[in-house]
Amino acid sequence: MIETPATAPDVREREAALAARLRSLPSIVVAYSGGVDSAYLAWVATRELGSRALCVTAASPSYPECHRAMALAIARDFGLRHEIIQTDELERPEYRANAGDRCYYCKHELFSRLSALAREQGFAAVADGTNADDRGDYRPGRRAAREFGVVSPLDEAGLTKQDIRTLSHEAGLPTWDEPASACLSSRVPHFSEVTEEKLRAIEQGAPVDLVFQSIGGTQKTNESFGVSLSLLREAMQAARSLKRGTLGDNVMYFETGQGSSLSAGAHHGCDQQTLEARAYGVARAYEPLLVNTVVGFIGPEYLFDGKQIIRAGLEDHFCGKLLGVPLGVDVCYTNHAEADQDDMDTLLTLLGAAGVTYIMGVPGADDVMLNYQSTSFHDALYLREVMGLKRAPEFEAWLEKMGIAGADGRLIPAPQTPLLALAKELG
Repeated sequence: MIETPATAPDVREREAALAARLRSLPSIVVAYSGGVDSAYLAWVATRELGSRALCVTAASPSYPECHRAMALAIARDFGLRHEIIQTDELERPEYRANAGDRCYYCKHELFSRLSALAREQGFAAVADGTNADDRGDYRPGRRAAREFGVVSPLDEAGLTKQDIRTLSHEAGLPTWDEPASACLSSRVPHFSEVTEEKLRAIEQGAPVDLVFQSIGGTQKTNESFGVSLSLLREAMQAARSLKRGTLGDNVMYFETGQGSSLSAGAHHGCDQQTLEARAYGVARAYEPLLVNTVVGFIGPEYLFDGKQIIRAGLEDHFCGKLLGVPLGVDVCYTNHAEADQDDMDTLLTLLGAAGVTYIMGVPGADDVMLNYQSTSFHDALYLREVMGLKRAPEFEAWLEKMGIAGADGRLIPAPQTPLLALAKELG
């Protein structure tokens, strides 16, 4: 449950500023999704302007049915003048491509339809539910809003998300404690095509156990990955709301790596080690289950040879420990770096001695899709053997039960090579 503190005097001032701003408009079309912000804006606009406020909900495959039901219920219960229109963002190739600016094309579709409706019906302005907390975030949709002259009364009045929750609670709006919820398309990984089939699977509860995202140590780096801090929080809240976990609520998995800010032209003259440590600070804020530094892959423009990759891997491990994040290291190198597997064995052994949280297990240690060399399952066995390290007790018990490992934790030799035995059967 989201707590709602007593309304402070300055919130009253912002509330009054919102009412005054709305009264200054002859009439208004509100982009009304039924979320926390737009529901409150629609309610105040109706209170101040009556029938001169038209609340419009856009129906499309990216809009969850549960949100539409909420929008309809609020419109009915609170006497909003309400219409539903159809938007076709999925018909736009740029939207389906799902690059970092997908939201721009979605909002462009929405605001083009709302602006046309406003002209046809004689409404003076189109308004959205952007609030004051959104100002510093990377939101490509704001560019579309500017292009269509959309006003943002909540932001203009300085109302924050918490202000809106507090005032919504006073108004009796059921949205006051609704968790933040992004559109369905936001749950499709960037550069994976957005399709109606994927959106329907997501809406129907396709399981999400971990939210994976690359992050960096500057705002511009994160923008290059298509995310903002508020979007990460929305993703975390959405994943937690599914209640998939059996123990704890750590649902975030972040990937980092020295050189990402350099690659994105987002380092602002700062050294990569400092920016990498800042990325761990970002990760820590979202209570991650896993953080993985891919030091030899993300930053090949920055790391020249094996010695530099070894140094960077140890630096990252050290900073991860200092900042208290569950940091693993992808011991890896790209094929054009001046490095080889001997360098990786050295880094692997050093990290094992330093108590690395985990390493990666890529079959054959060769990532054929991304063209880099990593570690495989035999590398983990090597570290356990040399360092005298044990597995998690539950995993150890399972391996023994299945006849894969003995009571001493060592793998039990197979009587014959399984693949060769299978080949004989097929012959």
